[in-house]
Amino acid sequence: MAEEIEEMSAQSGATQRVLLIKSCSNDPSWKQVNHPVGLMSIAAYLRALYQLDVRIEDLRISGDDRFGLEAVVRQYAPDIVGISALTFESNAIVWIAESVKRVNPNVPVILGGPHATAYPEKAIEIPGVDYVVVGEGEVVAGQLIDCLRAGRDVSEVKGIVYKREGRTISTGRGEYISDLDRLPMPAYDLISIDEYGKYYRMSRTGSGNFMSIFSSRGCPYRCIYCHNIFGKVFRPRSAEAIFSEIKHLYDKYNIKDFEILDDIFNLDRDRLIEFCDRIIASGMRVTFAFPNGMRGDILDKQQLSKLRQAGTIYIAFAIETGSPRLQKLIKKNIKLDKIKQNIAIAHSLKIHPHGFFMIGFPGETSQEMEMTIDFMVTSKLHTIALFVVMPFEGTELGKMTVEMGKVPVNDFSMSYHTKEFVNLTAVPDEEVNRIRRRALIKFYMNPLRLFVLARDFPSKRELGKLALLFLRRLRWRSL
Repeated sequence: MAEEIEEMSAQSGATQRVLLIKSCSNDPSWKQVNHPVGLMSIAAYLRALYQLDVRIEDLRISGDDRFGLEAVVRQYAPDIVGISALTFESNAIVWIAESVKRVNPNVPVILGGPHATAYPEKAIEIPGVDYVVVGEGEVVAGQLIDCLRAGRDVSEVKGIVYKREGRTISTGRGEYISDLDRLPMPAYDLISIDEYGKYYRMSRTGSGNFMSIFSSRGCPYRCIYCHNIFGKVFRPRSAEAIFSEIKHLYDKYNIKDFEILDDIFNLDRDRLIEFCDRIIASGMRVTFAFPNGMRGDILDKQQLSKLRQAGTIYIAFAIETGSPRLQKLIKKNIKLDKIKQNIAIAHSLKIHPHGFFMIGFPGETSQEMEMTIDFMVTSKLHTIALFVVMPFEGTELGKMTVEMGKVPVNDFSMSYHTKEFVNLTAVPDEEVNRIRRRALIKFYMNPLRLFVLARDFPSKRELGKLALLFLRRLRWRSL
């Protein structure tokens, strides 16, 4: 990396300003916010390799509306603007791009992130968006910006979509970054760390300063409801690199709580053990939460014990369904007995086990929904999230939905927790909703579970918020 920086620095011209904007949720009541790790990584890469002046504007934190954002653009006067959005943050892209162009119609606007990668052809049709980055943003965005500042033809950049003379042009998908250790550490100095501590974390395990971290990209599993954002090849950062980043945050910013957002942190067993051993040997008093889920059926007691010794207080287990038939249909293929055993081990170690479940898969019967509920209530899970299936366009599930003569989800303001959903089952909507509500009540109204939850939940101050969340879920509202 040092050689690349030296070479790019020699080639770069005058410093240019790049404004990176993080979009806000489609649901104004949504209070869960994690750090914009993707933009922080891109910012660090652009500064290191291209000597650019970069600013991050997170609309979830600033609360800026059109006028506030226009003031930011006017004051900073960026030469290039980038926007990042998840699908549930995609509605704001329209007014963000419009606001930027209202201040400076000539500034190039680049859209990236998971939503742009999942729906590039739709994304490029958004007024004010000039380029769409498909896939990982660091290298592609850097090459695109370098082309724009040098006046070269952008068609040489692989991994973008753009318009030329009314035609949509795609250059394919950029190559995945094979060695993530070569990326510079995310630009932590470009965000106000204290501000993020005022919002709900994904794990809801506490309040105050914490940091979100990605330690790997890619997942080899082929669940039919997932978009292929980071590819199917698991690309981990080394245990040494993750440890060094955490030590840096601990020493420089006094961060002691971390949320690791990987899709599958535990795929490499040796890496997990080495990482835990490094943390244990360091003597740092830290906590870890894994709110995005681990592959729960490939854990074992040794790994869970190591994770607990290293400070792990929360693991989400993505079970999805208690039906063996549906496990095969959705290509999750979880070993249900094994994951239930590991949930019990986590519980015994006082690691908070959270469960993800879905009902409403194609052809799912009411009896199979009951199998999922039975798994929930007979497990040692402390908390659960029960979603209704959302068949998004661009997924294998979305294609199955079309084949069933139904329309995949294209209204991105819909929530996993609303009454309205695309019903892929033979069970009437009203019955599905009744089963969903009864499942939540049956799970949480267990006196022993409530006792354990009150006794072992990592943050006693957050229990009241969990109760509020439960009530809102019963009313078909998210939070």
